[in-house]
Amino acid sequence: METFLASEKVSDLVRHLSKNYTVIAPMAKGPAFVFAEVEDPAAVVLDYNTTILPPKKFFMPAKEELLNFNRSTGDAAVPQAQSAPKVLLGVHSYDMQGILRLDELMKDGNPDKAYIARRQNTLFIGVAFTPDEYHFSESVGIGIFDMEGFDAFLTPAAGGYILKTLTPEGEKLLKGFSGAPVAAKPKAAAVFQKKIMPDLARIPSILDKAYGGAVWKNNGDKCLSCGSCNLVCPTCYCFDVRDEVNLDMTTGCRSRLWDACQTAPFAEVAGGENFRHKRESRVRHRAYRKFRYLSDKYPKPFCVGCGRCNRACTAKISIVEMINEAAASV
Repeated sequence: METFLASEKVSDLVRHLSKNYTVIAPMAKGPAFVFAEVEDPAAVVLDYNTTILPPKKFFMPAKEELLNFNRSTGDAAVPQAQSAPKVLLGVHSYDMQGILRLDELMKDGNPDKAYIARRQNTLFIGVAFTPDEYHFSESVGIGIFDMEGFDAFLTPAAGGYILKTLTPEGEKLLKGFSGAPVAAKPKAAAVFQKKIMPDLARIPSILDKAYGGAVWKNNGDKCLSCGSCNLVCPTCYCFDVRDEVNLDMTTGCRSRLWDACQTAPFAEVAGGENFRHKRESRVRHRAYRKFRYLSDKYPKPFCVGCGRCNRACTAKISIVEMINEAAASV
């Protein structure tokens, strides 16, 4: 199905989706944007640059209870992750690709049951975007109109959007919703300003040759080890596990929390040894994690080109410039 959705009718689409699903969509938060559950359909914003955090937060929460325990009785209860039917509306292609990459990782080996439970019963409606000075998804093979993983997709056109269903689930989702006949032509794709210069297939071999290069020290000297780049990344999934005892000193909770490989204690082990105590080694590890290590198993980079790490970096370190510098050095 393909229909025209006028800009002023976006709220009607949200109301239609809300009849049977929890709707999550981008909304303004000060000068930025966030994915959040929709309470007011008029608050949904489809024309946005990017959100502060990727939609992975709905499947992998920043803090997640693994079990509740009682030290006196020895009892422990494991909370069960729930997944009510939901629709993520207004998702960009790079964020969808981030979810698809996490799907592979979380289902491989020992599957992450909590992630899989939250991921079920979720449909996605994508929207094309206009790249700004941070986006570089085209450099990692993800186009503005990449529709993989979506159940429906919105393409900007004069006065609104062309709404196209892509899966049988998407057809059911939009059954009963009527738009207008498609008359307007879709807007042409905009040009990316930020680009990784070497071909994608060459990056792993470039990084092999650049392992001892000066690019890592140059950027490591600037890095503040805050971990912001990790926390906003759509494909970072490292975590820490902590036990917290309540004030009664009897009951408590074991939680899983997002962790960041760029912070100094991340690679520290018992006895005080730290396998990446230098900032340059941590900066290098992040670049290799996105473009080298996981590529040995999965034929794709685990950077989706959203540019969030570059936006969030307080030291203005750019992973694009690091890869380009590494390529130039070899």
